[in-house]
Amino acid sequence: MIYGMIFDLDGTLADTIADLQKAMNMMLTHFGYETRDREQIKNAICYGQREFVKRSLPEEESRRADIVDECQKYYAKRYAECYNDSTSPYPMMRETLIALKERGIRLSVVTNKAQEHAEAVIHKCFPEGPFDIVIGGGSFEPKPSPQGALHAAGIMRLDPEHCLFVGDSDVDIMTGKNAGMKTVGVSWGYRPAELLRKTGADFVIESAVQLLRLL
Repeated sequence: MIYGMIFDLDGTLADTIADLQKAMNMMLTHFGYETRDREQIKNAICYGQREFVKRSLPEEESRRADIVDECQKYYAKRYAECYNDSTSPYPMMRETLIALKERGIRLSVVTNKAQEHAEAVIHKCFPEGPFDIVIGGGSFEPKPSPQGALHAAGIMRLDPEHCLFVGDSDVDIMTGKNAGMKTVGVSWGYRPAELLRKTGADFVIESAVQLLRLL
């Protein structure tokens, strides 16, 4: 039986790509690099802020830690100014979370996004406060480490085998598997459904309401 669900944030609960692209392109322009389009941004995220910056830089510069450090600091400042400008929940996500809570399902968030930004996005997109805990980057080893997922399960007082880990990327599927949880890949996010299946997702869904049917 499933009694809890642990969600990724970017690309799963909320569409954050426009704000991520805006901040990244401000950084790239500032340092004289070529800007990135939406698909390039999508391919660079999911691994935490530093890796996002590194993957967005030209290959030669991405190998230099000093350049990555300087660019990350600038990016963090710009993203802090715009991270909630265009971000919004995916269709039917709020209604689905409310319905899950009404069924007694415990809910949590585990993301590589910075803690303060994760909490602010959740507050804006889901003012009902459906989550037991929001775990952002920095508290534990980044996904695909299972540390955050296992901590969330502990907060919900659930064994891992009674939880679903829900995310849009191969990193999320690996995180759930590493934590001993069933995994759900969402096809509306930043990675193709084929990759989620290849990584071993137990389920792949095309809309938020399908989470209710899974139960």
